[in-house]
Amino acid sequence: MWKIENPKFEEITLDFSSSEQGKFPATWLVSEGVEIINAIELIEWEDNVIQVFVCDHCGTVRCASGGWITLRSSGDLVLLMPAYEAMNEDSWSQTEFSPPYFIRKNGAAYFDKQIYESLREQITELPKFEKIKPLQMREAMWLVQLNAPLQILGEPSTLEIDRRKFDFAVGASEGEAKEIIKEAEQLLRANFENQSSAYLRRLSQNEESIWLFLDAAEFIDWQVVTLSPGKYKFVLDNEFVIENGDFPNSD
Repeated sequence: MWKIENPKFEEITLDFSSSEQGKFPATWLVSEGVEIINAIELIEWEDNVIQVFVCDHCGTVRCASGGWITLRSSGDLVLLMPAYEAMNEDSWSQTEFSPPYFIRKNGAAYFDKQIYESLREQITELPKFEKIKPLQMREAMWLVQLNAPLQILGEPSTLEIDRRKFDFAVGASEGEAKEIIKEAEQLLRANFENQSSAYLRRLSQNEESIWLFLDAAEFIDWQVVTLSPGKYKFVLDNEFVIENGDFPNSD
């Protein structure tokens, strides 16, 4: 996942002359040279799926294809993730609701809550943190699939898993590699329809976890799960552990 650091708003002018609207002053959000939102004033934030890149010829949501996200909260994070439910409606929707480039390149993105709240102080159009829908466990599984190397656990939001890729697992930091990847698949399947809340807590330095070593076109180390008492829990992007339930300090 990509942590959005040092985001800032910039004033721009969009040229809607081709749609006979003239010039439109707008605000975009950028971080380290990466454009995240192209016209905050035009975004329909109340929707479950949000187009953060509206048509730059007319400013109308849904006019242009792509640039869609789902906004979720998880603990002290605000997540920008692909709008998988909308994308899965049919083959046309795969393109129409595809995510923006920064997600296609870097995976799901996130703000720390403190940074997000500071942005809201500047631009009130952004939804309040407490109004953002919490991450569901099934959505967390989609993030696991998105981050798993070689798509070894299948395409995000589907259970079409090519087990031939399990042969890429040639070693593990503990136990047998093939058994660990099978346990990961079982954990994924067990939570794939789970609509209860999930939160991402940060992995502690001394927490025991299992790595898989994959031998494909290149050698890949993949931190897969933690060894919590009696059960496995997915590790996401070597940084977060996926917990089932509400964030302990939430109101």
